[in-house]
Amino acid sequence: MIIPAGTTAATHTPWPLSVSMAPMAALPTAPSIARGYTGNVLVSWGMRRVSDLAQLVVSELITNAVTASKTPNGPLHIDGRAAAVRLVLQSDRQRLVVEVYDQAPGQPVIREASKDMEGGRGLLVVAQSARQWGWNRLVGQHGKVVWAELSNVGRTS
Repeated sequence: MIIPAGTTAATHTPWPLSVSMAPMAALPTAPSIARGYTGNVLVSWGMRRVSDLAQLVVSELITNAVTASKTPNGPLHIDGRAAAVRLVLQSDRQRLVVEVYDQAPGQPVIREASKDMEGGRGLLVVAQSARQWGWNRLVGQHGKVVWAELSNVGRTS
C-alpha cells in the first residue's frame, strides 16, 4: 500500500503500535474475521477497554468495503482477481486508528436511512463512535482507505 508501515492515512505520522491484517477477499465473511482479529490485537496491546467499540467500527467499515466491492453482475474484480479489503490498526495508547483499505471506486457517504431500512447506517455509526473519520484515495492504485480515530482508549490489563 502507499501508506508507509507504522503511519496512518489520516496523519502520515508514526505510531508505536501498528499491525496490518493480511488482505482478504471482499466477501461477506470478512467483517466477522476482522472483528475477531481486532479483539485479539487489542487484548494483546492491553486495550481491552476499547475492544467492543473498536470491533463495532471495524465491522461497519469492513462491511462498507465489502458492499462497495460488489457490482450488479457480482463481485468486483481487479486485474482478474476478486477485490480485496485490508485492515490496519495503529495506536499510541491514547488513540486507536482503524484503517480499512478497499479496491472499489467511489467515495464513502453518510446516508440518512429510514427507520424501516435494514442497512445503510454504517458510516453514521462510525461518525458517532469516532473522534474523527475520513477517507483518502489510494495514489497509483485502485481504491481508497477509510479511517476512524477513537480517542481516550487508555491501557487496561
